[in-house]
Amino acid sequence: MNEELEKKLNEALEGIKGQIKDFEKNAGEKSAEQYKELETKMSELQKQIEDGLKAADNSHEVKDSLEKMQDHLDKLDIKLQKSGSVKGLSQTIDQEIKSAFEKENITKGLSEMKSTQMISVNFEVKAASTMMLSAYAGDRLTTDIDRNISKAPNRMPLFRNLVNVSTIKGNKVTWVNKEANEGGAGMTAEGALKSQVSWTYTEESADVKKITEFIKVSKESLDDLDFLRSEINTELIEGVELKLDEQISSGDGTGLNLKGILPQVPVFNVTGTPLDKSVFNANKRDVLRSAVALIRKNRFNANYIVINPMDGATMELEKGKDGHYILPPFTSVDGTKIGATLIIENEAIAEGDFLAGDFTKSNLRIKEEININIGHSDDDFVKNLVTILAEMRAVHYIKKHHKPAFVKGTFATAITAIDKPETV
Repeated sequence: MNEELEKKLNEALEGIKGQIKDFEKNAGEKSAEQYKELETKMSELQKQIEDGLKAADNSHEVKDSLEKMQDHLDKLDIKLQKSGSVKGLSQTIDQEIKSAFEKENITKGLSEMKSTQMISVNFEVKAASTMMLSAYAGDRLTTDIDRNISKAPNRMPLFRNLVNVSTIKGNKVTWVNKEANEGGAGMTAEGALKSQVSWTYTEESADVKKITEFIKVSKESLDDLDFLRSEINTELIEGVELKLDEQISSGDGTGLNLKGILPQVPVFNVTGTPLDKSVFNANKRDVLRSAVALIRKNRFNANYIVINPMDGATMELEKGKDGHYILPPFTSVDGTKIGATLIIENEAIAEGDFLAGDFTKSNLRIKEEININIGHSDDDFVKNLVTILAEMRAVHYIKKHHKPAFVKGTFATAITAIDKPETV
């Protein structure tokens, strides 16, 4: 790696650091597009570093420099996932909704909706019971009312932030796999028959699917745009994003479901490898290190490991017989990495399970971002109600030859698989 390229990569890294600090400080003023631009810059820098590492060959000096850049970028990525920038994204979505409500056609439509049923309001956001004050079931209204409805917290959406995201114009994605290679390059004598190679092609495709959710509010709510915006933000958008997240991780691909990661990727299997029954006193971190090795054996580089928060806690709290905390040498000091692979905790993965992989091979294509429509449905008009509908369209797929970029498993089973039996 020449000095000019190294300087360019370091400048890009410093620029990203500055932008993340700016997002943390002024999150509410940033748009969803600006957030996505920052994510794109991080992805591009990640790709440049990975390309540099592949081309570095045996140059330890170059690898050391690139790995330091990679470590800095990984820490920024963790910061983006865990700190104010994630919170900032939800704030920018709220800003977009607020901005939409301030547009003349929206305010005019909401005003007309109060007196007629022949109107609807529609806007797009780029990044099931009826809520009515009269539904209050208490005996008395003797205090001021906090209009924010209390709800149990949902988990934070995760996978859209990890996978390869882009847009799509059509209703289907089609790709071609190269199969059944025969022959190959060979050393050839002068005048002798040259070496031949041949292969066949197979075609795969995935269809765009729709995610929808609606709520009903009283017509009087149209007078309280802050309340209306809050309901759209906390109920509809969050619900659609969580359903998308669930589909990316676990959708079975049948009927109206997307085909998610977990149903189609390989299960942890060390049979026939040096890891089989070879790790003394194996634990969960040994399993994750082994999973990363299996992915590299398949010629991919794992960039994330996703585990349940409870498993993350038990790993960090593990102690030796003398009471000292156990932290293997292949784990980062703060416990957030196995080698160069980031560990992320999220309830999307069941307790006791794990998923490791190169998430750039998981493809999410957005046909239509979250679209909000406010109008009357069925007998809403006579019941003095308004329906708010949110919907989006997307497709998710992993190409056939990229499925070995992932490994899923259960800690208990995997520990048994790699644990070395004690000898008497």
